[in-house]
Amino acid sequence: MLAELQVSELGVIADLTLVLRPGLTALTGETGAGKTLVVEAIELLLGGRADSVQVRKGATSATVEGRFAASSDAPDDLVLARTVPVEGRSRGYINTKMAPLSALRPARAPVAARCVGPARRTRPVRFGGHWSGHRCQTAASRR
Repeated sequence: MLAELQVSELGVIADLTLVLRPGLTALTGETGAGKTLVVEAIELLLGGRADSVQVRKGATSATVEGRFAASSDAPDDLVLARTVPVEGRSRGYINTKMAPLSALRPARAPVAARCVGPARRTRPVRFGGHWSGHRCQTAASRR
């Protein structure tokens, strides 16, 4: 289960730390506040497509880090990270060690997330044999 998310220099987000608890987490706010960017940050963290246009104007790179809490399937916390530079290729990390982006994808990580965003279909993501305990949801997707 995603327990903590740190995002820096991604779109309108300069620096963000979210500490998540079990259950439903709903993101609400004004238009342009960055709700969709939080969902995109989680997608980046899990091996999604990166693009340098996601980097905040004036920054050299964007960084996303997520701590996934220990569970019966994974006895230790797992930390995934992703760096997207303005120039060059993005980099992925698992517990501070560089890793290929394919290793961040759901089939290879014992963690879970379920994200719903505006104009997106509900898409559960399965990791390590279990389903998510969290949903990333924006106000627009609850209508």
